[in-house]
Amino acid sequence: MVRSEAPAERLEPRTLAPHGNPLYIRRLHMDDIRLKKIRLRAWRRGFREADLILGPFADKHCPQMTDAQLDAFEALMDEADQDIYDWYLGKTPVADHIDPEIFALLQAFDPSGRPAGG
Repeated sequence: MVRSEAPAERLEPRTLAPHGNPLYIRRLHMDDIRLKKIRLRAWRRGFREADLILGPFADKHCPQMTDAQLDAFEALMDEADQDIYDWYLGKTPVADHIDPEIFALLQAFDPSGRPAGG
């Protein structure tokens, strides 16, 4: 007796990816790639002082940031290292186009990793 096979079920593109994994897995994967690129860029500035501030900051804060906050952090990293460093130290006023929420978070961050008050 010849066994008749049912036609292959058509996958809904919004439900499953080609290998049967939910599409949100792909979204997380893209987010992981973006985070890795941001962290690499934060750690490899070419100006050691900026590396030591932005790198640990990205490691700690970027995984919890929204897309808009990540956009703002990337815009900050588009600025010259010396400008970022001077703003961080308070030597010069922060440029008006820099997101104040992200910069306030950066200024409050202690890159040494020491507990507050210690």
